Amino acid sequence: MCAGSSSPARKIALIGATGFIGRRVAAHLLARGDDVLALVRPESRHRDALPPGVRSSEVRLDPADPRLAAALGEADAVIYAAGAVRGRDLADFLPANVRGVEAVAAVLGALTPPRPLILLSSLAASEPGLSPYARSKRMGELVLAGSPGRLPWTILRPTALYGPGDRELRPLLALMRRGWLLCPAGPLQRLSFLEVDDLARALLAALDHPEAVRHRTYSLDDGRPGGYDRSALAASLRPHGRMHCVRVPRAVLSLAAHMNRGAARLLGYAPMLTPGKVGELTHPSWIGDNGPFTAATGWRPQSDLAAGTRALFGPV
Repeated sequence: MCAGSSSPARKIALIGATGFIGRRVAAHLLARGDDVLALVRPESRHRDALPPGVRSSEVRLDPADPRLAAALGEADAVIYAAGAVRGRDLADFLPANVRGVEAVAAVLGALTPPRPLILLSSLAASEPGLSPYARSKRMGELVLAGSPGRLPWTILRPTALYGPGDRELRPLLALMRRGWLLCPAGPLQRLSFLEVDDLARALLAALDHPEAVRHRTYSLDDGRPGGYDRSALAASLRPHGRMHCVRVPRAVLSLAAHMNRGAARLLGYAPMLTPGKVGELTHPSWIGDNGPFTAATGWRPQSDLAAGTRALFGPV
């Protein structure tokens, strides 16, 4: 057993290991001595992103692929951290956010003994009507909720994630540190955040307490009660200067989103700004609640937004 670990070294199958979150999760697993097997699509161009020490297996997330059953069969537990965050419509999100979960759940459900499965979802799943992305995340959760009772699953819903390797939220955080806050939902919007290494530690905590978290869904954030409003963001990201709230009318965002989605269909790229994303951006409150998960596992986040962004960008 590694120092600081509460359980013996295990074999963990990690799906989504080449992504922003997966790389950090793999690093934490390796640091405590676990054997990490990354399940990677044969056509993946990101195999080089795997941390040294991670083994890999080429599989398709398809129950008919015998390599999937072989890889999952040698694992003690499975973490599903794959996911699509960009897309034109629901169809673009289904392969990673729903069908992959279906395939893994089907294979695990046939194994004896059953292996714990931890699904990394999103707080957006709590509002599935807002966007195709949110709907797909909720659909992925419902796959597990409807699976045979013998499959031990846990769902984690983090709020907005940032940290080393992030390319989505980092530009907005950098803009706020320079004193400019985009306010698509107005100055009263409240948001929660979570540093990616805190999420990785939460996933490890779930692995270490499988019975306590069995068949439960948890929302996670950095522990700030009520999240961050405009003044809290300013205090965290720009303590020695002013934060200017730039109102972005929803109509302007919606027009840009429709144009971007149309261009994406013509040019064949996966867009981030879409009409669905506007729904997410203008939602008045994205706030997690760590209480139930902390009670079950003892996990607590180590970085609030001020500390996490100092580690990411350096001193203000």
